[in-house]
Amino acid sequence: KQIRAYRAAWKEDGHTREPRVSVSRSIFALVNDMDRAYFGGSEGEDHFGYIEPEKRAVFGRTYAAEPDKLVEQLREDEAIAEADTLLL
Repeated sequence: KQIRAYRAAWKEDGHTREPRVSVSRSIFALVNDMDRAYFGGSEGEDHFGYIEPEKRAVFGRTYAAEPDKLVEQLREDEAIAEADTLLL
């Protein structure tokens, strides 16, 4: 939602080129017991904050899972699909 709203506002403001959008994600592949001990509880949801009053911002989610599960989770992440750049 946030990316689509930003792009719409950009266009409404009269810009003629497409804006670049980046998202960040922390990703931990769990491949052994030590990985699970350190990062197994790191799966989470988006974090929210405010950059300006009444303008909520969504901050990057953390993924921690086995590689095959990570692939599925990342495929379902709408922000990753809509972004121009993914920062890991």
